[in-house]
Amino acid sequence: MFLGRQSELAFLEKLYNSNELHCVCLNGAAGIGKTSLLQELGKRRSKAYFCVRSCTENANKAAFLAEMAVQGIVDSKVCMSWQDALNAIIKKACGEKMLLMIDDAQELGDSFHELLSALLTLVQKEASRLRLLIIFSGRRLDFLQNSLRKVGLKADFLTLDYLSYEECVSCFSAFNNDEKVMLYGITGGAPQYLCYIDAAMSFKENLYKLFYAPDACLLREGEKRLGQEFRQPHIYHAVLCSVACGAVHMKDIAEAVGMSMNKVSKYIGVLLKAGFLQRLVPIDEVALAKQHKNTCYVLTDTMLSFWYQFVYPYLGSIAMGAGKLLLRTKVLAALETYARLVFLNICYQHCFLLRERKNFAFDFTAAGFLWPKGDSSLEQLRLAAYDKNNACFMQSLWTKGKVDIDVIKMLQANYADDSGKNNYYLLFSRRGFTDRALSYAAKTQNIRLISLFYLR
Repeated sequence: MFLGRQSELAFLEKLYNSNELHCVCLNGAAGIGKTSLLQELGKRRSKAYFCVRSCTENANKAAFLAEMAVQGIVDSKVCMSWQDALNAIIKKACGEKMLLMIDDAQELGDSFHELLSALLTLVQKEASRLRLLIIFSGRRLDFLQNSLRKVGLKADFLTLDYLSYEECVSCFSAFNNDEKVMLYGITGGAPQYLCYIDAAMSFKENLYKLFYAPDACLLREGEKRLGQEFRQPHIYHAVLCSVACGAVHMKDIAEAVGMSMNKVSKYIGVLLKAGFLQRLVPIDEVALAKQHKNTCYVLTDTMLSFWYQFVYPYLGSIAMGAGKLLLRTKVLAALETYARLVFLNICYQHCFLLRERKNFAFDFTAAGFLWPKGDSSLEQLRLAAYDKNNACFMQSLWTKGKVDIDVIKMLQANYADDSGKNNYYLLFSRRGFTDRALSYAAKTQNIRLISLFYLR
């Protein structure tokens, strides 16, 4: 299944069609669709693909030769070494457009450094003749930048983010609007997890299959993800679990984990750099040089947020067959709170979509988050967007009833830019708006109301 990624695909196709040598480092979390993008790019094109194994150099050498033989790059009966296969790729790329895709390239440094060294030597030697696009794909590829720079090669860095709600919603057509939001949350917009959704099953049955059956495919996903990044992940598990369960400020995280703030801040720094956490700073404090007072932290991946809240604490019980009981008594009712932040994220995405479509109130240059004074909890998060002359204040409302006029007036009363900017207000609602609210917005040019029903 290939979803979205049209701009990334167009960028890579442009490089391929340039008839020159180009190198690209394709970064992204596990399951985010790097390999799917390579597969789509490679369709009907001359290519060589190799996935680096996390094993010994010799095992990778043997695998490289075997793979190139299967892909028709060399004849295994004639070709005697992996270097011969690499030479054949370079020779072919001197005469025709060619793709060389190296997946799981983060393993090159430890498991197949000879391939990287030999490839860069050959590329440097034949650079002027090559019609080759080399794509190194992996989770963390910073080390490649130095290797490429040493031989005078420039690389484009392309990072894949999680798919947007709009890109994923077609996968949820069999479900109601509330379930679509929750399914987007528990898959995190990652193509690998979207593939597991079964439209023939109910929402609850899908949850059970994904997380709560003793053999559920995502039962151990959080452990797997951290195990790929950290040799001793236990403290990182504790930090991520505390954040997912509501400890979003540094002081609260330190108390939940049982560490000093100085010590826990180092672990948070590592998780930020690795992409597991993101720091939320109020948009009106971003430009301040001093320490931000209202900084909070959330998990970048909403699937992992779900996993740490509703799966990780019950791994033993699920393994013993209590998954259906957990779903009924612990999980389904608590999803209302979980979905609130997912819906906020969807609304934030939609602001950029509206701007792209020239359908926002103005072409904002900055967008971010706001909190009411004295309350920096996640429940009170608001959105804001600015340009030189305009400000828009936004609220997402994951409530069970329609939103009435008093909520609109409260947003207007609590948020305004007094610097002379034009003020606009945008409200997103799960259930829509009352007739009074719709009438009030219709009479006021700077108010816009959007229901979940239209976010598709």
